[in-house]
Amino acid sequence: MCISYLGSPGLGEFQALAQCAVTKCQATDDAPWNTDCLDANCADEMAGCVWGCTLVSCNSLWSCVRGCAATTGSPGLSECRQACAREALTTAQVPLLRVFECGLPSCHEECDQLGDLACITCLEATAESSCADEWRLCQD
Repeated sequence: MCISYLGSPGLGEFQALAQCAVTKCQATDDAPWNTDCLDANCADEMAGCVWGCTLVSCNSLWSCVRGCAATTGSPGLSECRQACAREALTTAQVPLLRVFECGLPSCHEECDQLGDLACITCLEATAESSCADEWRLCQD
């Protein structure tokens, strides 16, 4: 089983995700886990499990995601966003998740396809209003 090849940091992050999945999403050893539940309840743990080392700040991750707006159509857009997330440290991912959690309810119509230019514009507009604190943390 490939889990045995994880180092202690990776194993700890996977165990945190697994614990969250069990306690908050009633996950079992049988796949697949409910990804909607994980997205809603275990975002920090998921970010801890899926990370890279190229994008070290929330701002650099946002720049990457923002660049995906030029990628039209699915799956290209989705693949672009996933590539950004795979290259970002957890410390970059978590603050941006907070921006999305705050801004997406206000930008629901614009963000039907997350990463679209209308969505990017709407999310950035929340920096001056309802999500100013989340955006400020993303800029640090």
